Amino acid sequence: MSTAQVGENQAGGLLSTRPAGVLVAILGGIATGASLVIALAAVTDARPNWILLAFEVVAMMAGVVCVLAGLRVLREGPAITLFCVAGTIMTAALLGGVGSNWTVRGFSLWLGLFLRAGIGGMLVALAGAELLSRRPGVSMPLLLRSVLWVLPLVSMIGAAVLLRGAWPNLHPLAQMLLVLFGGALACVFAAGSAHYAIRAFIVGAEAATAGVLRGGVGDGRLG
Repeated sequence: MSTAQVGENQAGGLLSTRPAGVLVAILGGIATGASLVIALAAVTDARPNWILLAFEVVAMMAGVVCVLAGLRVLREGPAITLFCVAGTIMTAALLGGVGSNWTVRGFSLWLGLFLRAGIGGMLVALAGAELLSRRPGVSMPLLLRSVLWVLPLVSMIGAAVLLRGAWPNLHPLAQMLLVLFGGALACVFAAGSAHYAIRAFIVGAEAATAGVLRGGVGDGRLG
């Protein structure tokens, strides 16, 4: 095991506590259950929705990883694990909804999206709290920059939801331009947010590693 991995495992951060682990496992279980229900609805529809099924399987797998992380079966890199799980769950729920026109078997998928978005937000908050418990003076500014970069992306998604009724009335050329420019801007904001978030995780891992080294990795007490 590398020194960085030992730092993640032994630093004793927030996510190493039992209450946090139980909460993470519960959130992962809810996300997995929601994806399972929607996946079953997609495959048992009169015309099976394979696109929705594929995205829900991805979200389900991420939920299982979340449960395993909460149960401490997966111990390495808890903060970045939750961050990746949250992003996967929310992205899969969003793309699955878009690909199925937000309905399956006559039921709306918006509730499922909001549920997974809430779970993802809580997981990101837990991951951020883990980082702040290690080296808040450096991690906090990076996390704030990450949030600032993602706010325009959230605004774009909100605007798209509110104005979705006007979409069919737009000229095909206008639709194509909006998709191209909107997609490009979304990628820029997402990349900027991810850059600062990953930097925050790296700083947290470095702090954890330094703490373990001071605790005696070098003298063999943890080796």
